[in-house]
Amino acid sequence: MTDTILATLSAAPTRRWVSTGLIFALAVVFLTLAATSQVAGPVQRVLLAVLGLASLWVATLSLRGQGRSLVLTETVLMDSDGAILAHVDELKSVDRSAFAFKPSNGFMLRLTHSQPRAWVPGLYWRIGDRLAIGGATNPAETRNMADQIGVLLAQRERT
Repeated sequence: MTDTILATLSAAPTRRWVSTGLIFALAVVFLTLAATSQVAGPVQRVLLAVLGLASLWVATLSLRGQGRSLVLTETVLMDSDGAILAHVDELKSVDRSAFAFKPSNGFMLRLTHSQPRAWVPGLYWRIGDRLAIGGATNPAETRNMADQIGVLLAQRERT
């Protein structure tokens, strides 16, 4: 049995490259300050080096997630690599309000129970019973996916 694809969502290439470039530039600044700063003491230099390495790690994660996308079907929300983010029957609510703790141009999904952590910078993150989608994604595609999820939730409540 094949599910009908209701919506797909991928990172906008320009947004992805700009965000990855800025994170990489931040890493260069931190590492340069750690290596050349005459004012900072040894503890501050180690802290700057740790921040620089952490920024490099995030930039690498962002590059690895470059070609990934999200696919919403009638039964599941999954990653293009096949990782299931959430089953539709596990979704409690979708929040797109201005004050929701969500990525830029994105939305927050509440799940019925906690799931393992997952993160693809610029595309989604999942902690506990919250799944946030968006960041470097196209706003129109993101809005479409949120609307489709809202329709699925409304249909489920009617039955």
